[in-house]
Amino acid sequence: MRKHAFAVALFIVVAYTVQGSPILPSAAPAVRAASDAAPFPDLIPLPAGFGPEGIAVGTGSTFYAGSLTAPTLGQILVGNLRTGEFAQLVAPTGRPAVGLKYDARSHLLFVAGGPSGRGTVYDAASGEQVASYQFQPPSPPAPSPQTTGIN
Repeated sequence: MRKHAFAVALFIVVAYTVQGSPILPSAAPAVRAASDAAPFPDLIPLPAGFGPEGIAVGTGSTFYAGSLTAPTLGQILVGNLRTGEFAQLVAPTGRPAVGLKYDARSHLLFVAGGPSGRGTVYDAASGEQVASYQFQPPSPPAPSPQTTGIN
């Protein structure tokens, strides 16, 4: 019985300490308050019709996002993770921008073109195309679903 009472008392002391009880002073509330501060927005809404697929982080709070959907296929946005603001870096190209990788040494953005078989390199500041490589032939388009008339 004594062990049980001691365990319950110890649990209560620990619980009050973690929760910052006025009876038992604790540094936990100060730590918790500092961590509750949100330096980044919870959501960065991208434009309607933009299908984000490849996302890369640049220097500081810069991010890059490529599009996979038809109206904006291949478009790349550059933005700020802290403010949520963004702008177009590369206009839609008609080729998917599937995987992105930022190289801090050269300030270049490497973009995989998915089924296009192409890899493209852009200047990360201006969005100008620096190089383009055809790694494999483009994949054929996916077959359209066929109806069989069977329900």
